[in-house]
Amino acid sequence: MKVLSSCSKTIAGGFAFAFAISSIIALVLFNIQNHFMNPDTFKTVLDDQEIYDRLPIILSEQIAYTMTYNPCMENPEQCEGQAPGEDENDGPPSYLRNLTVEDWEQMLTLILTPEWTKSQAESIIDQFFDFLESDDEKLTMTISMAGLKSNLTGQNGLEFIRILINAQPPCTETFLGLLLDAAAGNFSPDQLLLCRPPDAVMDGLAPTMQAALDLVIDDLPNHITLRKRLFVGDESSFTPGSDNGPKENLQTVRAVMRFSPLLPLIFLVFLTILAVRSLKDLLFWWGIPLIVLGLSALGLGFVTLQMVDWGLETFVLSRIQGAIDPGFLELLVDSAKLLVQSLVRVIANQAVLITFLGIFMAGIGLLATYRTEMKS
Repeated sequence: MKVLSSCSKTIAGGFAFAFAISSIIALVLFNIQNHFMNPDTFKTVLDDQEIYDRLPIILSEQIAYTMTYNPCMENPEQCEGQAPGEDENDGPPSYLRNLTVEDWEQMLTLILTPEWTKSQAESIIDQFFDFLESDDEKLTMTISMAGLKSNLTGQNGLEFIRILINAQPPCTETFLGLLLDAAAGNFSPDQLLLCRPPDAVMDGLAPTMQAALDLVIDDLPNHITLRKRLFVGDESSFTPGSDNGPKENLQTVRAVMRFSPLLPLIFLVFLTILAVRSLKDLLFWWGIPLIVLGLSALGLGFVTLQMVDWGLETFVLSRIQGAIDPGFLELLVDSAKLLVQSLVRVIANQAVLITFLGIFMAGIGLLATYRTEMKS
């Protein structure tokens, strides 16, 4: 009997070890599934970063950075054989290149209101996660342009045009004549951006500028719909209805993560069958593995936080193209850190509860053992 009891406890110890290891893995996988597959997680990060209030300055700095970015400075080899000035006609029109960061910020502040950007950002997030839960083969996202068009009307629209025109060089007599001729006849909106006229002329052109802006607004659609197959690189090789596509594989992985806690529960059941013969045994054989699980999860969370900077630097920042404004890049890094930190915080809270539960159970078991020894 002693040999059988010793063997059962040895095997139970193996199950206890397997329970602790599998529980750590399950704790991480289950929380990744619940945390990163929850749209509210990303909405919270955007709110915490105050993205919607900061978006005009972020975009203005990125636009200005992109317009002045010269890839040949970082990688001269890719520009070998290119004649100087070969690409002078490429890129945005000159009247946009004349805008400063401050000009871009003022213009974007007029049209990208926090209310509109937040509603569209959260709508995009919801549409993306709805797609992940659906059987659709293509991601379809719809962006409402109604708020943006509304922000371009009235006084906001005139101020938008004034900022754009004020950024242009002063009109020469020739350009002023061309500008007035365009305003007097059939014109295209960009013809009003030839140069910056005197203030008196600018005031007289206000109705024409409003009409030009109305033409632009009328050409804007009420909705923009984007359709993209995300999980298949070569659409010609994709067989509709197949069960082994990348999206199906992703859903399988999510199911495994969602049900990962079942494995440690199985180990816990076998442990209980082999080793537990009394309430005191139950307290010890459950309490100690829970302590190991909780402390290991806390240690893993601490190590993860320490490794975030190294991981971002090694696997992300070193591979990002140089045409990203440092401020925008910093925002992306901070957002990624917030996502990881929020996940670690959830796991750490659970680990603390598990640790205290294990300590409580093991403590009660020790107390029961002490009382039994005192009575004997």
